[in-house]
Order: sequence, then C-alpha cells, then structure tokens
Amino acid sequence: MGGPVRYRIVGMIFLLALINHIDRANISIAAPAMIQELGWDEAHFGIIFSAFLWGYTVFQLPGGYVADRLGGRLIPWLCVGWSVATLLTPLGALAFSLMLILRFLVGACEAPIVPAMSAANAAWVPRHELARAQTIIPAALNAGIMLGYPVVTAITVYLGWPWVFYLCGGVGILWAFIWLWYGRATPEEHPAVSPAELHKIQSERVQAATADPNWGPVLRSPRVWALVFSYTLWVYVMWLMAAWLPTYLVRGRGFSLGEMGWVGGIITGAALLGTVGGGWFSDVLVRRRFSVEVARRHLAIAAMLSGAPFLVAAVSVESAWACVVLLMVARLFNDAALAGYMSLPTEMSPRHLGAIWGCMSTFGSLGGMAATMLAGFLVTATGNWALPFYTAAVAIVVGALVMAVGVSARPLFLAEAGATPAAGATPLTLKTSDSGAALPH
Repeated sequence: MGGPVRYRIVGMIFLLALINHIDRANISIAAPAMIQELGWDEAHFGIIFSAFLWGYTVFQLPGGYVADRLGGRLIPWLCVGWSVATLLTPLGALAFSLMLILRFLVGACEAPIVPAMSAANAAWVPRHELARAQTIIPAALNAGIMLGYPVVTAITVYLGWPWVFYLCGGVGILWAFIWLWYGRATPEEHPAVSPAELHKIQSERVQAATADPNWGPVLRSPRVWALVFSYTLWVYVMWLMAAWLPTYLVRGRGFSLGEMGWVGGIITGAALLGTVGGGWFSDVLVRRRFSVEVARRHLAIAAMLSGAPFLVAAVSVESAWACVVLLMVARLFNDAALAGYMSLPTEMSPRHLGAIWGCMSTFGSLGGMAATMLAGFLVTATGNWALPFYTAAVAIVVGALVMAVGVSARPLFLAEAGATPAAGATPLTLKTSDSGAALPH
C-alpha cells in the first residue's frame, strides 16, 4: 500500500470509532421495535440507555489512567470487550436486570477508548493535522449513527432486532484482529514507516509518545474543570440526540419506522458535515497563522451559540418536515464545536490526555445519564416531546459561556509550552501554568 502509513493508521482509528459509535447507538435505533416487542416503556428505556453511561462513567478515570500508560496498545482489547458484550445483548430480553448488566459492560469497555485513540493520534500525526485526526472520532460518531439509521432499521425490519447486536459484535471482533495484524500504537513500532515519515512525525507532533503519571497539577487546574463542565453540557445534548432522536421521530413526529431510518440518517449527516467541516476549518485557521485560541476555542463557542436557536425552533414548529430541516441546521453548528473539544486537551497538556479526557468523559457521562433518563421521565409524565430539547438548548448556551469565560488553549505546563508549533503558525505568548510566567510559544 502506498502513501504515508499514518494515514492508514488514522483510517483504521476512524473505522474503530465508527464501529464504537454504532455499538453505542444501535440500541437507540432499534428501541421503537424493542419497546413494542418487550413491553418496556420510555421510562424503562431511559434507564437502559443510562446503564451504558454508568459503565462508561465508573471506568473513565481508571481507564484513562491505564490509557496514559498503554496508549494505542490498549485499543484492540477494548474493542474485543465491548464487541462481546454487544453480541450478547439479545440475552437481555430474558430479564430487565440482565439487559442493564450487558449495557453496563459495553460502556465499561468503551470508557478508555477516546483517551487511547487520542494518545495514538498524538503519537502518529504532526500538529497541523491534529484537529482533523482528532475530529475523526466524533465524525465517526455521526457517520456511525447516519449509517446505523438505515442499516439497523433494515436489519430490525427484515431479520429482527437481535440480529443488530449479533452483526455489530461480530464486526468489532473482526476489526480487533486486523489491528493486531497491522496496527501499532506508535510510528516507532511500525515496520512499514519510512525514515522520512518517522522524522516528519517526530519533529512536528505536539508531543513525544510518552505520558506523565502525575495527574495532581492537572486535576487542580481551574481551566481543566471549566473545560470539563462545558463538555459535560455539550455531551448532554449529544446523548439526548443519540438516545432519543429515533423514538422522537416515530412517536413525537409521526414518522414510520422505515421513514425514521432515512430521516434520522440525513439529520445525522448534517452533524457529520459539521464535525468534519469544523475540524477542517480549525486546522485551516492554524495554518493561516491564527492563534490556537481562535482556531480551537473561539470557533467552538461561535458554533454552539449559532446552533441553539435552531434547536429550539425545530421542536416548536408544527410541520414535521420543517422540524427535520431545523434539526439539520442545529446539528451542523453544534457538532462543529467538537473541533475545539477534541483538540483542546492536546493543546493544553498532551502528556496528560488520559487525565483530561478521563475527567471530561466521566462528567460527560453524567450529563448523558441526566439527558437519557430525564427525557424518558419528562415524556412519560407530560407527553410533551419538546421539553427535553428545550433543556438541551439551555445546556448548549451555558456550555458556550463557560468555555468563553473559563477555558484557554494555552499550555498548562512548561514542557507543553515548548512544543513545536504548526507550520506557519503565529508564535504566541503563553503562561506555563494557570499562574506561571509568560513564555514564547
């Protein structure tokens, strides 16, 4: 195979993230059929959706700690774990408690995957490619859900909902074996990397492929916790969409199961366009000498504030098709903000990706649990499908304001302040820590 090896590794990480996010979303897409067959109502499924997030939350910090030490070496084993749990999910029909356990295990095995993939990206790509490499992870979320809508719906209609989990689990196990054959955690370990490509990666990446086991200074940083809180509010919106949009389209807007498959796909396609476009535009800004503050943070703030009014309008209009169009616009803007969230941890402290992402994902999972459970109980109690989405609009505005006031892309520590800047980027004057002296960057 020709071309840089790093592109193929990033492509494999994209496929992994695609599989990962299909395995998160498949139960949401199959939920209308499962509700009808199993007799569990929206409140029960809110609890089922949150069971994944309980596992995801409990194992975030310990998973991030392990990911800081093993990086990409952890990736295939995590994939095997959640794929086996996915494969066994139909057994959950035997008992509600068993379904909760299986979804908990899927979440537990997926918990460290973002820091592990982020560590692999940080080791494999130069800085001016970082936002694009990082945004493939959330891009795969949207691509997975966009692909999952028609595919999972078709499997559910023609084969039955259990086959959704059999097939998804099998594909994940296959990917893990392919990575064990070809993938590597770092370019230094890959026999196919040329000396020229290795030199380019080593001279231009944000970090050396090593981590710092000391998490204390990171956990004491107000800027880290502002980023964590802002991200938690963003994840609240993401999980509301991921968990409840399929059921909202069917039960709240009157689309048939078949129509939901492609309508949900085009809404998620707009989110995918926003994710990819946001990452591309962020890197363009860096290459054109804009500061990383503008390219990473300001872009995210502007995107979130632009999307919130469209979300409110979408669930307020009478027309179901106008709702679809407005949801597409809302998701386009909202998901463009991921360019900031996905690249800011690496800009702030690339040696502490496990620590920062562990905190972000832990509290983000709590936001997701709140979204999935609150939506189910609100709809069950009131019958009003607009209420959960109004709470999402408020969350995204507050998240943008927190990022504007409390977050900065400047490095947390002296070692990061000396990282190699992107080609053509304007040098910045940055502090070594939240209270340190200024240094040129």
